[in-house]
Amino acid sequence: MREGPGYTAYPAELEKQTIPKISRVGVTLVCEHLVTMGILQSEKKRSPTHSKTTAHYGLQEDGETFIKLTKNYFRTLAKSDPYSWQSSAMWSFMTSQYARRQINSNLIRDILSSKKVEMPFFIKMGKKIKKQKVDSKHFLGDSILLSFPVMPPGTTIEEMSPKVIIHNDTLTEDQKEYIPKIIENHYRDVEEKTLILPILALLQISPGALRHFLSYWKPYVRDGSVLSFHSTSQGFEMIEHVLFRLVWNTINDISLTRSIPEMGNVSIAYVSGGNYHTGKPSPLLLLRCMDGLSFEYEAGFDTDHIYYGDGADIVEIDTNPENCTVKIVCRKESAST
Repeated sequence: MREGPGYTAYPAELEKQTIPKISRVGVTLVCEHLVTMGILQSEKKRSPTHSKTTAHYGLQEDGETFIKLTKNYFRTLAKSDPYSWQSSAMWSFMTSQYARRQINSNLIRDILSSKKVEMPFFIKMGKKIKKQKVDSKHFLGDSILLSFPVMPPGTTIEEMSPKVIIHNDTLTEDQKEYIPKIIENHYRDVEEKTLILPILALLQISPGALRHFLSYWKPYVRDGSVLSFHSTSQGFEMIEHVLFRLVWNTINDISLTRSIPEMGNVSIAYVSGGNYHTGKPSPLLLLRCMDGLSFEYEAGFDTDHIYYGDGADIVEIDTNPENCTVKIVCRKESAST
């Protein structure tokens, strides 16, 4: 996992690298088992020390293989060390070149899009048009309700445009004219900074967050079919419960290890301020990245339960499966910060 893409090795070579020592026969059995599982690929070629061809094994670089390997590896670590397996995962897996290649925006987009996650937004047309410095006579006081499916890897904005759901029954001519600009802006900038990159930062430093994100979870759709829209929405409604777990798993992991993987994009993490004093209330979790971006995460809940109905028909009102709230702020750090 610590080698570059395309790296392969034969059993005698792998035998020298195993700790504790495993015979080449044992190594071969393990490798063949992993080939059967679809994690390793095998090819016959000549090694430097043999005239005849021998089996060489290497990791497959596709996302499906990465997910399968990660789940099995983390499950094995957690079984042997259920209370602090994250420490072993941090140095043995999260710092590997293989993990760094695979934990990327495409992985997140692939999972979110395959689960049909959408970002609902309540677009205030008046404010949007005013920001564009359009003549005041075109100022609109109405709004548009849009749902943006997460863009899969390798897809263009043009391909996503017809998939955006417009929930308004009727549209004015001005609204129809402006919607393409909203869609372009969302897929060019908003989705990446608001949703993809904040998740990526968490997955790059937290084995627990990565494990949860790769697990079986469902997007939340209120009443089975209707999304909620409000003016303060960040578009997280369908996965707010997932983001909540990712944030808290990350906090749990770094509270155990008091470190994050070195040489990654995330350079430092602060929990509830830590030693980072700003003179203002600190976010629950702050991640500073090497590319100049920082992410502030708030993830909260309460023990209040609200019900409606009567007698046997009483039902608890759920905001999402966790009855939680999540807020994420992305900032671009200045050179002097």
